Amino acid sequence: MKRKLNSENQHENSVLQGEPNTATAVLYHIEKSAKIRAIFETAAFLALAALLAYQINKNYQNNREWRELFESYDYISQDGEGVNNINTGTQGDIVNEPDAE
Repeated sequence: MKRKLNSENQHENSVLQGEPNTATAVLYHIEKSAKIRAIFETAAFLALAALLAYQINKNYQNNREWRELFESYDYISQDGEGVNNINTGTQGDIVNEPDAE
């Protein structure tokens, strides 16, 4: 009698282990899809971070190029003798001769 009960328990245990119930199957699939989603979100975040770093670098290079351009521009006009004509009190005409001001 005891052997019969043991064999029935073993049979029931093997059936339960071989065929998971619905809740276990659902949890398994949820866990599997959660892992895939976490991998996808990590990859998307890393791609976004790389794109942002690239854009910051391009913006920095663009600003540097503009600064170099503006620094190379001669804002003060000079005549042929190297005299500056920038609000010195006596303004020159086209030939850089002082006006009678």
